[in-house]
Amino acid sequence: MEQKTITTSPVEAKQLESTYRVVRRSVDARQRDIKVNLTLLTDNSGRYVAIDAPLPRYSEPEFKQVNSSAPVVHIIGCGPAGLFAALTLLEHGIKPIIYERGKMVTERKRDIALLNRNELFNGESNYCFGEGGAGTFSDGKLFSRSKKRGNMQRVMELFHYFGAPDTILYEAHAHIGSDKLPRIIQNMRECILAHGGEIHFETKIESLSTFDFPLSTLILAIGHSAHDTYRMLAREGVAMEAKGFALGVRVEHPQTLINKLFYHNQPQAIVDLLGNASYSLVTQVNGHGVYSFCMCPGGHIVPAHVGFASQLTFCQFRYGRRVTPVGFGYGGIGLPRTDRAFSQSAWRFERPGSGAANAGFCRGTFIIHIACMFLSAGVSQFTFGRVATGTYRVMSASRISRF
Repeated sequence: MEQKTITTSPVEAKQLESTYRVVRRSVDARQRDIKVNLTLLTDNSGRYVAIDAPLPRYSEPEFKQVNSSAPVVHIIGCGPAGLFAALTLLEHGIKPIIYERGKMVTERKRDIALLNRNELFNGESNYCFGEGGAGTFSDGKLFSRSKKRGNMQRVMELFHYFGAPDTILYEAHAHIGSDKLPRIIQNMRECILAHGGEIHFETKIESLSTFDFPLSTLILAIGHSAHDTYRMLAREGVAMEAKGFALGVRVEHPQTLINKLFYHNQPQAIVDLLGNASYSLVTQVNGHGVYSFCMCPGGHIVPAHVGFASQLTFCQFRYGRRVTPVGFGYGGIGLPRTDRAFSQSAWRFERPGSGAANAGFCRGTFIIHIACMFLSAGVSQFTFGRVATGTYRVMSASRISRF
């Protein structure tokens, strides 16, 4: 099989996609005359291959069977980092043992359903904690700005191997969907167990003294929401170094507005062919890099609370199909460790009260910078603090107060 790349109109692209095997797709909307770039499979004669033809095969992973005599590595956390660490260890004949404070994905669904009905919050099994981590129920996008963090295509291949759709192998901005990820995560777990690995759910590590093995064989894959675990590590004298982070706010738009700006007022028929638009913005304000990230063209906002009662956090729930009329984006400002504002980061981890006024002022300044970026991109109106009806899947204003 060979490949051929063409640039065509949205109408012709849709016809080709419904008939022939596409291996890469992207939309070029820089000009009013929108084009779609397609790479299609061809046979040796240069003719396009039918849509039901198999995709070019990648090398499937070869997981080794491990037993009690195999070397062991312990992993805290069963999110993306923990799962992929375990799979990589199995490829090298090393037995992974995972400890996860939350529940397996099937039981986690029930706890999230109770939270959605405002009946019960489980601090160890929610949108953030449990098998698969936060992304299982709160996102679904597969995208990284970094070009220096390993073989990203191999990550896509492994997701596909465990059940993700073919599109993640060729779309420019790959996306699985929070409605499909639970089954994929379950397949990963079953693979780990079938090859001799272990996963211990509802097992929270309260102290490093729990372990009777060298800590050099321990991987911490605890994510960014396990604040209590970070505090435990600090108490027990583990050396930790602060890193820069992005401080941001969520920006909510009617999806029709984003489609209008991105597709240059094209009629709805063309938008339907192309799909809802997303955006990526970047600028500099007062020496800070300001940028958009985690754009979600369709989905819901869900509560990502994990800690004490006075803390309230939200994240996105995005389906495989982009079904809601609102687009969600996040505007962020990268803060290096040396930035004076970095000292305000404590408000994310400590109970409100200490330094809250300074932190609030700092956040307000950043919001203004982020608003400037969106204004320059053509989003001409901002209403702070107001949300569109129906965008919060479980949290109306009154329910937020109750929560």
